[in-house]
Amino acid sequence: MSLRLGVAGLDGHGPVFIEQLNGAKPALKGARVVAAMPVPSIMVSPEQLAKNVETVRNLGV
Repeated sequence: MSLRLGVAGLDGHGPVFIEQLNGAKPALKGARVVAAMPVPSIMVSPEQLAKNVETVRNLGV
């Protein structure tokens, strides 16, 4: 079985969630985040959002 997921928002928990599924030791076999949409948020600075985008790119998203 294969489950392809998308994540809306990359403020705080998005990159952590993606790491759990796309990282070296996936928490759920057969599930993978294939798309993510960064959304500006008051929760993170634009600089942190850019870092989070780079982090998820490095995880194959």
